[in-house]
Amino acid sequence: MLKEKTTVWDGYITMEPVGHEVIVTIGGDEIARSTNAIRLIEGGHSGLYYIPRADIDEIHLVPSSRTTHCKWKGDAQYLGYRKGDIQHSEILWMYADALDEVAPLRDCVSFMPGLVDVREV
Repeated sequence: MLKEKTTVWDGYITMEPVGHEVIVTIGGDEIARSTNAIRLIEGGHSGLYYIPRADIDEIHLVPSSRTTHCKWKGDAQYLGYRKGDIQHSEILWMYADALDEVAPLRDCVSFMPGLVDVREV
């Protein structure tokens, strides 16, 4: 769990604890709720939430063959989502072996913007 704001790679990446509860829903169903979320700001873009995997309801997640590489964070693995009529081949990604500079991301996932609703409460 990240305790304080951290900046790495000469300011390119900033990670900070959100400080509020974060809830993620899809199709009205809650799939994540966390008080330990991290906000990651990369290259000046708006922040993304990274939520500890322990706070995710994984029952409807399915494997994906997609992987990508980020020179700042490492190799990402993706998972899809299937429940009834809602199906996405890739809904979240994670850096299970994140680079040491962004080690707090190792046990977290982030959701694809636009596919889920994320709110702070």
